[in-house]
Amino acid sequence: MSDEEFIRVANLRGKIAKLANEYTKIDRMPFDTGLGDLLYPSELNMLEAIASGKGKTVTELCEYFGITKGAVSQTVTKLITRGYVRKEKSTKNYKEVWIDLTDKGGLACERHEEFHRRMDASMVRLVEGIDPMELEKFGQMLDIVIRHIDSYNQITDRHI
Repeated sequence: MSDEEFIRVANLRGKIAKLANEYTKIDRMPFDTGLGDLLYPSELNMLEAIASGKGKTVTELCEYFGITKGAVSQTVTKLITRGYVRKEKSTKNYKEVWIDLTDKGGLACERHEEFHRRMDASMVRLVEGIDPMELEKFGQMLDIVIRHIDSYNQITDRHI
């Protein structure tokens, strides 16, 4: 690989790092749903997963998000305390506890979805005029980069 190629790749890596940092800022920013509480994206994503049926139990939510039972339980407990979700015993299995949205949780979920619709609409306006094939190639490039970064996340030996 030539010096010029190394420079291009290093510049690309820098832009990806900046993108990740900017997205992380959004991901850590609480949102006001107008219901009296600020909710973090992790809480809003939990509400969406419950609403869409991707997780009705702590175990299902753990599998969906790829996080620990402790992390799911902590978020669910906060959401219960603030009135967004409730726990109910399963009618089929007395050991199983289902998690469901309250009306407040459903409303917060709707407002979060509306936020995403506005965000997506503004993104559509940004890419208007770009050849769809170029956007497809960009998506493919992102997939390659994600797989590459993921391979580094699998490394347990963190020595440089």
